[in-house]
Amino acid sequence: MIRGFASVSLLVVIILFCCEGKCASKKRYLLSYDKKTFYDALLECQRVDMELATIESPEEKEKTTANVIICWLGGLRSSDTADEFNWVSTSKKMIYSNFHHGEPNNAKGNEHCVNVYTTNNTIGWNDDNCDMVIHYMCQIPNHDSEITTRSSSVSLNSKLMFSLLLSAFYLFYSL
Repeated sequence: MIRGFASVSLLVVIILFCCEGKCASKKRYLLSYDKKTFYDALLECQRVDMELATIESPEEKEKTTANVIICWLGGLRSSDTADEFNWVSTSKKMIYSNFHHGEPNNAKGNEHCVNVYTTNNTIGWNDDNCDMVIHYMCQIPNHDSEITTRSSSVSLNSKLMFSLLLSAFYLFYSL
């Protein structure tokens, strides 16, 4: 084992996709290979300068969730009793949602976190127990501004490439 890597959990990427064209924003998303609880996923995304994904339109949903079986998104119930959700990255109320029929239902009173999953060939959202261990989707933070300088663009791409290379290095040496 390489020194320093024994206790480090790295974000391992299996899918990188962008929401461009019809989408209002140009977000970049990563779907994890590993599985975590909601809060561990939140911390892991932040550790690599990303955030849990926000899906804010039907176009973003189509671009991001077409091949997802189940994973955490960045939605969190606003209170124990409400059926309103906020995006953890912005604290803004979730306006667009795509919950499965009958959801959110806050089963057993402890379903506060949002995941996306496929059932009967239908992709939709669910409120679930935050301690469930599943895949998660991160996104490069969208700060409501276009990247206008070449140096900013290179910096952002460099962070992404560094994370990908580090993940590949970890996989290579953990086999």
